[in-house]
Amino acid sequence: MHGLLHICITIVVVTREFVSTQELDGDLRLVGGTFTTEGRVEVFHDNTWGTVCDDGWDDTGAGVVCRQLGLGDVATAFPNAHYGAGSGPIWLSGIACDGTEIRLEECSNGGWGSNGCDHGDDASVRCLSPVDTTAPVITGCPDSIVRTVELGSPGSIVSWREPVAVDDSGRAFILSRSHAPGGYFPMGKTTVGYIFADASGNEGTCTFTVTITAVDTTPPLITGCPASIVQTVDLGSPGSIVTWREPVAEDDSGTAVLLSRTHPPGQYFLIGETPATYTFVDASGNIASCKFTVIVRTADTTPPTCENVPQGVFETVDQGASGAVVSWTEPSCDDLSGTANITMRSHLPATFFVVGVTTVTYTCTDASGDSEMCQFNVTVNERLTTSIEFCPESTTVITCNDEESVSWDTPMSFTDGMRFSVESSHISGEFFQLGTTTVFYSVREKQSGRAEVCNFRITVKKANSCTATLYIYIAIAASVIILIIILLLVILKVRHGKKDNPSAGDQPAGNQGIQMQSVDHADDGLTNNPATGIPQTYTTTVGSEKYAREIYTGGSSSSIYQTIDEGIGYETVE
Repeated sequence: MHGLLHICITIVVVTREFVSTQELDGDLRLVGGTFTTEGRVEVFHDNTWGTVCDDGWDDTGAGVVCRQLGLGDVATAFPNAHYGAGSGPIWLSGIACDGTEIRLEECSNGGWGSNGCDHGDDASVRCLSPVDTTAPVITGCPDSIVRTVELGSPGSIVSWREPVAVDDSGRAFILSRSHAPGGYFPMGKTTVGYIFADASGNEGTCTFTVTITAVDTTPPLITGCPASIVQTVDLGSPGSIVTWREPVAEDDSGTAVLLSRTHPPGQYFLIGETPATYTFVDASGNIASCKFTVIVRTADTTPPTCENVPQGVFETVDQGASGAVVSWTEPSCDDLSGTANITMRSHLPATFFVVGVTTVTYTCTDASGDSEMCQFNVTVNERLTTSIEFCPESTTVITCNDEESVSWDTPMSFTDGMRFSVESSHISGEFFQLGTTTVFYSVREKQSGRAEVCNFRITVKKANSCTATLYIYIAIAASVIILIIILLLVILKVRHGKKDNPSAGDQPAGNQGIQMQSVDHADDGLTNNPATGIPQTYTTTVGSEKYAREIYTGGSSSSIYQTIDEGIGYETVE
């Protein structure tokens, strides 16, 4: 095997160094051998290749041939076309060399083309090189190679710069290698080997290891990390409780734990933006974070309110009129945002309204687009034959409470009571809440439904300083109590100081237009009978009012009972 390797290397060398694309006169070549170091000797002359006759052919001449070809000085000569008969001219014969010649044509010979040989006498040689026992020298053999791959990977591709070898013969080559650079290596340690050889079969080796180890360099994988969370609260709220589903993490190592979090779900967040962070870690210390923002913002979701909405606007026109121009104070709008305006109204004040009931609507809208509608009725009635008089004026009451009782003189309607019915929205002495309330009285014609209306406003306001108002109420109450006590004392004094017979002062004053009539209750012709105790009754007319006085006498004192007709009242005077 070593001989074969030697021959192959020689072929490469000869081919590279001695085979020329342009032959010179006297050049040699070996033909027909298995290797380029052996074969039939042919010489180039007169632009033609020809053979050499074996007359006088020996090892000395064979050595000159090998020297000329660069194949050393040791050779074996073969006669009789040992490597096969040639063709063409037989250029040289009778060769006699002394071993010092550089070229074959320098040896003694019979001249070019002068011979009586045929191609069965063609001369041949085998060149023998010196014995090489030194192995190639290897350089650049890699140190052991260590590669790390991610946990869970089966292996890795590994590359390196291949080693090289030099040899005394001038040529060394890779005989074999276990792995090539750029190959895939599994987890663990793998031995890589190179074998270099020279032409003589001497070998040199290079070995190193490739180690693939697994390392967890990948952080945990987080799933379910929330996007930014937006929570909306009503205007004026300082914040809100915000909840979310917490993220989770997994890792190639099988272990990933929550290292920290800035906020848990269900925490109270103030108005504004708050960053939240979750941090997970695996067994190798690799860290992954989930970050999101909790945004709490205000929004005006509460519709505005209509303030000072009329509870009804009434106008009376003469009989036969089609309507009237009616005015009112428009409602106002109030909202938590501080901004709300009337954006729609069905009618304007100072608008003509026909006789009947017309519903007026107002719409208040705030800056967020929330709206609220309020409405009231405008009633235009034809004037009736009846009328309401003594309609109270609008009044304002100051109080320290959230409501206050308000009294007024009840309006009077002059009607027969059969054809008309009287209605009212409130009763004198009723409690009114803070704000403005419209009170109305109406006399409605039962058959047509037409009404005469009286209306006024009661405004209840909160006192600025309720302490002073309380002191005033206490002082008034004390004054009233004192007056009552004084009145009682006066009554007691009068009762005990009265004479048995009533004085003239007990009678109605004798003014112009006063008529007095006595009545005999016993029907005995007497208008006063002190003996029997039968009362004497005086009927007194003052203007259009009648008063009846019954005087009872008897005993040491007398009691005077005064009654007022027409169901107005009953009064006892002692």
